[in-house]
Amino acid sequence: MSDLVAVFVDGDNVPSSFAGRIVRIARSLGRLSVAKVYGNKQTIECWRDAFSFQLVYSGDGKNATDVLIAVEATDHVLTNPVQSVVMCSSDADFSHLARYIRSKGINVVGMGEDKTKAQMRHACSEFQLLGNEPSETPKSSRASDLDPNVIAMIRKHQVESNSSAMPMSTLGSKMYQVHKVKISDTSHKTWRAYLECRPDVYRLKQIGSKMTVSLRQSPN
Repeated sequence: MSDLVAVFVDGDNVPSSFAGRIVRIARSLGRLSVAKVYGNKQTIECWRDAFSFQLVYSGDGKNATDVLIAVEATDHVLTNPVQSVVMCSSDADFSHLARYIRSKGINVVGMGEDKTKAQMRHACSEFQLLGNEPSETPKSSRASDLDPNVIAMIRKHQVESNSSAMPMSTLGSKMYQVHKVKISDTSHKTWRAYLECRPDVYRLKQIGSKMTVSLRQSPN
């Protein structure tokens, strides 16, 4: 029988672009008993296409996500025979939780970005750095069905207006006029939420009272 592995992701802190890598490393340790992503309403939407994870809305209060992860991770390791816990966050506040779980004889694999402080890295049995290899996102998240039309619309605006940035309100109206797309009918509900979930493709900028969007790179 393979070892059981529990995965807890701080969705407020870890981008969904790392979903594929997190799952791959976790599965290399054994069989997943649970894989959860915690976050507020906006960050949870960014993980909507990461089908290997259960999404948990932790509320919008200060430290709500941190507290809920601590409670549920502690309960899980005390009530289930897991051999490893994968804790994904660049937040050093989780170092106390990591040490507590290790004190129960459980292997703790931390995962976070380069900004993660030494306190968190040393609290884990081992620490995997996110961002030192190409991200692996579920295909539906990496190449949304909407993206080709959105990218084409932004490029068309760039040519016609001689400006790299397109007002988000203009994008929304053009997408409806040309493609009959109403973002409110999707799980993202707003164009801002949709675009913010794809930071490797789109760059958002506030100019006065208007939000604009431009292409961060030239997607294929």
